[in-house]
Amino acid sequence: AKGEIIDATDPMGRLVLNHDDANVETWVTRAKSRVVKKFSGQNPSADYFASDVSIDSKGTAEFTLNTPVGSQPIKLGLLGNHNVLNAVASSAVAMEAGANLMHVKAGLESVKPVCGRLSLANGINQCKVLDDTYNASPSSFKAAIDVLTSFSGEKVLVAGDMKELGMKSEEFHEQIGEYAANSGIGKLYAIGEKSCYMVRAFGSGAKHFSSRTELIDECRGIASPTLVFLVKGSRGSRMEAVIKELRKAEED
Repeated sequence: AKGEIIDATDPMGRLVLNHDDANVETWVTRAKSRVVKKFSGQNPSADYFASDVSIDSKGTAEFTLNTPVGSQPIKLGLLGNHNVLNAVASSAVAMEAGANLMHVKAGLESVKPVCGRLSLANGINQCKVLDDTYNASPSSFKAAIDVLTSFSGEKVLVAGDMKELGMKSEEFHEQIGEYAANSGIGKLYAIGEKSCYMVRAFGSGAKHFSSRTELIDECRGIASPTLVFLVKGSRGSRMEAVIKELRKAEED
């Protein structure tokens, strides 16, 4: 499908490709007469790449954007190291379309998190809540866990099922449980048919809930100023209901 996009591009057109992708050389060959520019997370052999990447205590990224016409320090308002690659990719496209480096810097630094896509909010009892409920896949789950680990204090992953993963669904859920455990997450609370495989792989500190009400009650019961929740799942898991309750002020 990626190759078909290349084939449909004007023969004198311009392509921006991910230098870090294992298939990039196949795409370069398929590009034929088209101009090819590459972007990368941190590989200096690409036309556009990031360097001096750092993540602050709030999970936001700073880096130097390197381009064919110069470099510029960038401070993103988005959480996670994975958004550095997204920023470099969008910069490459914008500049190849005619934007200059200062336009790109201004654009990147003005971007704000979208609700449900790794946005940080205050919760009950002064806890922190990372809302990544818009959707879920194995790669986005791991990226969100990486963001959670950048915060200090106790960390709790509240997970729903990842949908539409086919024959490897159980394996993918097990991988997320293992990844969370190996990342130093303290607790995993999960709901859904497939999320039980996350719980099993996570081991001690994980708990599977049969109802959303029980899950919410448990989360609200442990919320504290030193605790950070990451809430994530596919749209069909309706994990936004958990976010709503974690942000709702307690009633006297």
